[in-house]
Amino acid sequence: MRLWVPALLTCALFAGCSKEPSATSAASGDPKSTATTSALKDLVKEDVAKNENPVASMMNSKGWYGDTPDKPLSDRVKAKEGDTVWVWYTGKLADGSVFDSRELPAAPVSFALAKGSLIDGWVEGLSGMKVGGERKLSVPSRLGYGSAGQGDQIPPNSDLFFDIKLAFVVHPGQETVFDYKDTKLGNGAVAEKGKTVGVLYRGFALGKKEPVVQSASPEVYTIGKGGVIPGLEYGVVGMKVGGKRTLLLPPMAAFGMRAFGEAVPANSPIIMEVELASVK
Repeated sequence: MRLWVPALLTCALFAGCSKEPSATSAASGDPKSTATTSALKDLVKEDVAKNENPVASMMNSKGWYGDTPDKPLSDRVKAKEGDTVWVWYTGKLADGSVFDSRELPAAPVSFALAKGSLIDGWVEGLSGMKVGGERKLSVPSRLGYGSAGQGDQIPPNSDLFFDIKLAFVVHPGQETVFDYKDTKLGNGAVAEKGKTVGVLYRGFALGKKEPVVQSASPEVYTIGKGGVIPGLEYGVVGMKVGGKRTLLLPPMAAFGMRAFGEAVPANSPIIMEVELASVK
């Protein structure tokens, strides 16, 4: 399959969203319509897992395509307000009933971490979280939906409780930055701009163990001429024939705002394992 260049977020997290029930809701029991009383005064954040995972360890800012980033590339694994983040999560009410969820094997959901777009409890609660980390959030009603509630699933004055896994983050101005890790050094010709290369590859969606796309034979293309996704085009620069490399590609270095089949939604990061087969 050739890699030619060709947001979803459930309603329960949006500030000012429609009152229609969330499409991914898993609320149990009868719809809740009776107002409750908030028991929480402040936001509580509890980290339950560190960011010791392959994605976080690769975020070393080694490559990009297009213009050189105009901002420092340090601390890219930590989320802050204004970033775009990808997460898996489950949201519950105080009685333990689930009102919203996005968990594996589904793709993580992405959104801009910005007040006015999300409930304040999420913007404040995810800030400082690191890629690969897991966090429990206890959100007081005033940082959630307050006295208005949210449709039939979240009564007025409800405290909200979330389990969140941060899958990926992109800082503003770094949308084209990608990362790589050499897993085997080659000893043949070097891939450079203007050279025609043959590349074997396997592509993985975040959280997936099976490839969502792979080559049966080397993909042949000329670096700098386009025709394949940018991360694959520029991600092999500097490799030698026989070398292997793992690429961590943000959406703009992968398929952008377009989906790639059913397995890769629009605006998805991709992990690619590549092997440089030839250089001419």
